Amino acid sequence: MARLAGNALACRVDAVTDLAEAAVVLRASATAPRALLLGMPRYEDPRPLVTAAMRFGVPVICAVDNEQDDVVPAAIAAGAGGYLVIEQASAESLCATLRGIEAGEPATASGAAASSHPRAGRTAPVTERSLEVLGSLADGLHDHEIGVRLGISTSSVRKHIASAQTRLRARTRTQAVAMAAREGLL
Repeated sequence: MARLAGNALACRVDAVTDLAEAAVVLRASATAPRALLLGMPRYEDPRPLVTAAMRFGVPVICAVDNEQDDVVPAAIAAGAGGYLVIEQASAESLCATLRGIEAGEPATASGAAASSHPRAGRTAPVTERSLEVLGSLADGLHDHEIGVRLGISTSSVRKHIASAQTRLRARTRTQAVAMAAREGLL
């Protein structure tokens, strides 16, 4: 289990993939970590893992890779406080995510991982496919019509919309379209 130190805030986060080991470390530790950095296994439902990690009483930050877009909404829905994209993560982005969680910002805050997208401002990167879906929404198409246009299922359309909402920190799909347009993503 790695202990990661950030900038001047000296973020202490325990990175875990084995929750039994996390329990041992947390019981033996003199001070509780500010968060648990939880690696998300590929192709698995993140909800049981996040739910189990939340029993430790500290915020859970999920570490996902670029190919795990579908994991983020489910992890956030299960109670994860935030997430980091592994390929874009740094000590600064970890601390920024933690500060956001502690400040009560929306659970999708992802620190520097958000600012690594050249046009995304304070939002997390949105996949090209999700942007295509948002663009089709902006054209006034319904979910089924978007699916036909893009050659994907209606369910996939809805997942891309949910992912974009999460990453843009939008409350509604209409707001996601507006935010993406404002940020020059569409």
